[in-house]
Amino acid sequence: MGDARHLPPPAQEALRWGTVAAWVAGWDREDVAAVFGVSLKGVGIWRAKW
Repeated sequence: MGDARHLPPPAQEALRWGTVAAWVAGWDREDVAAVFGVSLKGVGIWRAKW
């Protein structure tokens, strides 16, 4: 995917919600990061904010 900061804001929001939904569904942080193409740090931050 590359750097998600270059996506339009609605796409960034969808990506964030997708990662949180996957985590809530029981995925581990490493799998979420790999599948969505984001950093482990990003997953942790979004999860904490949720």
